[in-house]
Amino acid sequence: MTMHRLGTFEGLTLEVHRSITAIPPLVWDDLIGDDQPLVSHAHLSALERSGLTLPDHGIQARYILAHSADGEPRAGVPAFLKSNSSGELGVDLGLPMAHERMSGPYYPKLQVEVPFSLIPGPRLLVAGAKDPQVARTALLSGLQVLAETEGAQSIHISYMQDADRHAAEAAGYLIAETTNFLWRNARDDDFESWVAGMHKKARKRVRDEYYAHLDAGIEFRVTKGEALSDTGGDVTFRRYCATYQTHGTDIWLNKRYFNEVSQTMGDQIELHEAYEGEAWLGGFYCWTFGDRLCAVHWLAEEARRNLTFGAIYSTIADATSRGIKTIDFGPLSPHKVYRGVAPEAVPHAMHFLNADFHALADTVLAKRNDVARNDRAELEKRLPFQTSLTKGEIDERQ
Repeated sequence: MTMHRLGTFEGLTLEVHRSITAIPPLVWDDLIGDDQPLVSHAHLSALERSGLTLPDHGIQARYILAHSADGEPRAGVPAFLKSNSSGELGVDLGLPMAHERMSGPYYPKLQVEVPFSLIPGPRLLVAGAKDPQVARTALLSGLQVLAETEGAQSIHISYMQDADRHAAEAAGYLIAETTNFLWRNARDDDFESWVAGMHKKARKRVRDEYYAHLDAGIEFRVTKGEALSDTGGDVTFRRYCATYQTHGTDIWLNKRYFNEVSQTMGDQIELHEAYEGEAWLGGFYCWTFGDRLCAVHWLAEEARRNLTFGAIYSTIADATSRGIKTIDFGPLSPHKVYRGVAPEAVPHAMHFLNADFHALADTVLAKRNDVARNDRAELEKRLPFQTSLTKGEIDERQ
């Protein structure tokens, strides 16, 4: 695979590879830190082998690897030259058309991401760096040169963590905020204690949406590890397609992807599913991140009243029993707040090479961020936990 050198920045020499297979797995994984399966070499390889990160999909890999003067790999970036915004859930909604009118073609853009993932994680990979902040600065400088070299009109860093956000802001990037919904077990409650902290009306909701399923003979099961090979990627893909087609949502992934990850990464995937006897009803497809669980897909071939909510409670109950501290339920369905799953900000960064459009986008994104913050504040008022609110206020918000 072709490799070319970008240059030296902050004492680090940056090179670009057009395939993750050109970088040894141990070298890449040493840069990402612990418990980050989605940005791991195995997962990026699965995306590539399944054909999802190839030019046919409008995605061309540009993996950056940074070496120190002694030749040791110190940092990296999963970057992609993209001719579309597929798999991003509208983070840059409206900007392509505005860019076309003001400055010319919006694409290609240089995107730092885990393709088709809406779960935040490290994007400027600096676990191997002696000075992580200096390494982030070097990587951001390298991205600027790469964008100019490739004719990209902008640089985007999607679904990132706070350390990357701070580095990007310091480098003049614009910040966009979206919202994911997370359950956190800050007090190490068991499930019953967690439910006991809810309003009376919310506790009734747990009875109606979770315990009623158990009383009716619905069994919630967790499948993981080697047992995933019995379910198979073919079955998961069929269920994934049926679910997304029912909701009119774009199908981003393919059968080969689900087969690849079930075969090579099954120890980091869990299926939290509901069964009636041996009849499968639905469930969450999850990735495990140490003491964090990410429910990335809800799968159900047929709608069943309150089943999603029952599965939310079941997944939380299982998490409390295993010491899992956090579950990320993704960016969709704000009704989760009524079940004790809170809205949290997710940062993204953008830098436009055209200075005039960069200034315009700054104004647009600032307004959107204000709206997103206000929306989160309103949603937080609907969380079901006991506070000093009056009964009338509680009833109104439920």
